Amino acid sequence: TGCITIFQYILLDPILMFFIMGAVLSMVKFNRQRCRPFSAPWWFWLVLTGVNLSGALGVKFVGLFVILLVGMNTAWDLWSLLGDLHLSLMDFGKHLLSRVFGLILLPLFLYVTIFAVHFVVLNK
Repeated sequence: TGCITIFQYILLDPILMFFIMGAVLSMVKFNRQRCRPFSAPWWFWLVLTGVNLSGALGVKFVGLFVILLVGMNTAWDLWSLLGDLHLSLMDFGKHLLSRVFGLILLPLFLYVTIFAVHFVVLNK
């Protein structure tokens, strides 16, 4: 009932909750694709996690906590991939670069782009 009450007013919390839940769901779905790296669903959930992270940060700076959660999960995942003796360093580099693109560069680009759009719209 608390969410219904919040949805009646125009507050940022429901939008923030949407992006946080979307980021956590995308992160879990991405982790389930571990056995099929670099497949289409793997890329989809990685990019969707990045989009939801930029949305959560763009709504409120409380979204930094979900970025911290996803970052810690990614660091743990990369650490376990680094310890995998069956994975070459080239493959580990691909995993690292794909996560840098999907979880750092893409959210940063979206955040800055939306911020720039706000400046263009507010000048008029």
